[in-house]
Amino acid sequence: MVTLKYRDAHPGTKNRRRMAGQEAEEQMAHYLDRDFEKSDDVALLHGLRLVDETRTDVDGGPVVAQMDHLVLHRFGAFIVESKSLKGLVRVKPSPSGGGEWSHQPPGAKAPKGINSPIEQGIRQAEVLRQVLIINKCDLLGKMLGMMQKGFGYMP
Repeated sequence: MVTLKYRDAHPGTKNRRRMAGQEAEEQMAHYLDRDFEKSDDVALLHGLRLVDETRTDVDGGPVVAQMDHLVLHRFGAFIVESKSLKGLVRVKPSPSGGGEWSHQPPGAKAPKGINSPIEQGIRQAEVLRQVLIINKCDLLGKMLGMMQKGFGYMP
Protein backbone atom coordinates (compact mmCIF):
# COMPACT_ATOMS: atom_id res chain seq x y z
CA MET A 1 0.00 0.00 0.00
CA VAL A 2 1.22 3.51 -0.85
CA THR A 3 -0.07 6.58 0.93
CA LEU A 4 0.30 10.23 0.07
CA LYS A 5 -0.60 12.68 2.78
CA TYR A 6 0.25 16.07 4.09
CA ARG A 7 3.06 15.90 6.61
CA ASP A 8 2.04 16.75 10.13
CA ALA A 9 3.29 20.13 11.27
CA HIS A 10 5.03 20.41 14.62
CA PRO A 11 2.44 22.31 16.66
CA GLY A 12 3.71 23.83 19.85
CA THR A 13 7.31 22.85 19.18
CA LYS A 14 9.99 24.68 21.13
CA ASN A 15 12.83 23.47 18.89
CA ARG A 16 14.21 26.63 17.23
CA ARG A 17 15.73 24.77 14.27
CA ARG A 18 12.49 22.94 13.57
CA MET A 19 10.51 26.16 13.89
CA ALA A 20 12.90 27.95 11.49
CA GLY A 21 12.64 25.07 9.01
CA GLN A 22 8.85 25.11 9.18
CA GLU A 23 8.85 28.89 8.65
CA ALA A 24 11.13 28.52 5.60
CA GLU A 25 8.75 25.90 4.15
CA GLU A 26 5.75 28.16 4.75
CA GLN A 27 7.50 31.12 3.10
CA MET A 28 8.43 29.07 0.03
CA ALA A 29 4.86 27.71 -0.17
CA HIS A 30 3.59 31.31 -0.12
CA TYR A 31 5.89 32.38 -2.97
CA LEU A 32 5.13 29.31 -5.10
CA ASP A 33 1.38 29.70 -4.53
CA ARG A 34 1.55 33.39 -5.40
CA ASP A 35 3.60 32.86 -8.56
CA PHE A 36 1.48 30.00 -9.90
CA GLU A 37 -2.00 30.89 -8.58
CA LYS A 38 -3.30 31.94 -12.00
CA SER A 39 -1.75 29.04 -13.91
CA ASP A 40 -4.05 26.30 -15.13
CA ASP A 41 -0.97 24.23 -16.07
CA VAL A 42 0.60 23.93 -12.61
CA ALA A 43 -0.52 22.14 -9.45
CA LEU A 44 1.33 22.60 -6.17
CA LEU A 45 1.48 20.21 -3.23
CA HIS A 46 3.20 21.27 -0.01
CA GLY A 47 4.39 19.28 2.99
CA LEU A 48 3.95 15.82 1.52
CA ARG A 49 4.96 12.51 3.04
CA LEU A 50 4.99 9.62 0.61
CA VAL A 51 5.11 6.19 2.28
CA ASP A 52 5.74 3.13 0.10
CA GLU A 53 4.95 0.10 2.24
CA THR A 54 5.64 -2.23 -0.71
CA ARG A 55 9.38 -1.65 -0.29
CA THR A 56 11.71 -1.74 2.74
CA ASP A 57 14.25 0.95 3.57
CA VAL A 58 17.69 0.29 5.10
CA ASP A 59 16.27 0.82 8.61
CA GLY A 60 13.74 -1.99 8.06
CA GLY A 61 10.75 0.33 7.76
CA PRO A 62 8.86 1.35 4.64
CA VAL A 63 10.49 3.62 2.06
CA VAL A 64 9.54 7.22 2.88
CA ALA A 65 9.99 10.51 1.01
CA GLN A 66 9.14 13.80 2.69
CA MET A 67 8.80 16.56 0.12
CA ASP A 68 8.55 20.20 1.11
CA HIS A 69 7.01 21.17 -2.24
CA LEU A 70 6.01 19.17 -5.31
CA VAL A 71 5.32 21.18 -8.46
CA LEU A 72 3.30 19.26 -11.06
CA HIS A 73 3.05 20.27 -14.70
CA ARG A 74 1.75 18.36 -17.70
CA PHE A 75 5.34 18.00 -18.92
CA GLY A 76 6.69 16.66 -15.61
CA ALA A 77 7.29 17.50 -11.99
CA PHE A 78 9.95 18.98 -9.79
CA ILE A 79 10.69 19.01 -6.10
CA VAL A 80 11.63 22.13 -4.14
CA GLU A 81 13.49 21.58 -0.87
CA SER A 82 13.36 24.47 1.63
CA LYS A 83 16.24 25.20 4.00
CA SER A 84 16.69 27.76 6.74
CA LEU A 85 20.35 28.60 7.30
CA LYS A 86 22.13 31.69 8.57
CA GLY A 87 25.78 32.23 7.87
CA LEU A 88 28.06 30.89 5.17
CA VAL A 89 27.01 27.98 2.94
CA ARG A 90 29.63 26.36 0.71
CA VAL A 91 29.09 23.80 -2.04
CA LYS A 92 32.00 21.77 -3.38
CA PRO A 93 31.01 20.27 -6.76
CA SER A 94 30.85 16.48 -7.02
CA PRO A 95 30.33 14.07 -9.93
CA SER A 96 26.82 13.17 -8.64
CA GLY A 97 25.70 16.78 -9.09
CA GLY A 98 24.66 17.19 -5.47
CA GLY A 99 27.97 18.50 -4.22
CA GLU A 100 29.42 18.48 -0.75
CA TRP A 101 27.59 21.07 1.31
CA SER A 102 28.86 22.77 4.47
CA HIS A 103 27.39 25.43 6.71
CA GLN A 104 29.16 27.82 9.04
CA PRO A 105 26.74 29.73 11.29
CA PRO A 106 27.69 33.26 12.41
CA GLY A 107 30.29 33.06 15.18
CA ALA A 108 31.19 29.42 14.53
CA LYS A 109 34.91 28.68 14.16
CA ALA A 110 34.55 25.99 11.50
CA PRO A 111 31.93 24.82 9.01
CA LYS A 112 30.02 21.56 9.48
CA GLY A 113 28.85 19.26 6.71
CA ILE A 114 25.14 19.24 5.91
CA ASN A 115 23.01 16.99 3.72
CA SER A 116 22.82 18.15 0.12
CA PRO A 117 19.30 19.37 -0.69
CA ILE A 118 19.97 18.40 -4.31
CA GLU A 119 20.76 14.78 -3.39
CA GLN A 120 17.78 14.81 -1.02
CA GLY A 121 15.53 15.88 -3.92
CA ILE A 122 17.03 13.18 -6.15
CA ARG A 123 16.20 10.51 -3.54
CA GLN A 124 12.67 11.89 -3.12
CA ALA A 125 12.17 11.91 -6.90
CA GLU A 126 13.26 8.29 -7.16
CA VAL A 127 10.75 7.24 -4.49
CA LEU A 128 8.03 9.19 -6.31
CA ARG A 129 9.01 7.67 -9.67
CA GLN A 130 8.96 4.11 -8.27
CA VAL A 131 5.54 4.65 -6.69
CA LEU A 132 4.20 5.97 -9.99
CA ILE A 133 5.67 3.00 -11.88
CA ILE A 134 4.22 0.49 -9.41
CA ASN A 135 0.78 2.11 -9.68
CA LYS A 136 0.82 3.07 -13.36
CA CYS A 137 -2.19 0.95 -14.32
CA ASP A 138 -4.38 2.63 -11.72
CA LEU A 139 -3.00 6.11 -12.39
CA LEU A 140 -2.95 6.15 -16.17
CA GLY A 141 -6.21 4.36 -16.83
CA LYS A 142 -7.12 2.87 -20.17
CA MET A 143 -7.48 6.04 -22.25
CA LEU A 144 -4.41 7.96 -21.07
CA GLY A 145 -2.43 4.72 -20.92
CA MET A 146 -2.60 4.48 -24.71
CA MET A 147 -0.72 7.76 -25.01
CA GLN A 148 1.60 7.47 -22.02
CA LYS A 149 3.05 4.06 -21.28
CA GLY A 150 4.65 4.79 -17.91
CA PHE A 151 6.73 7.06 -15.70
CA GLY A 152 10.25 5.65 -16.17
CA TYR A 153 11.41 8.66 -18.14
CA MET A 154 9.62 11.26 -16.06
CA PRO A 155 12.07 14.10 -15.46
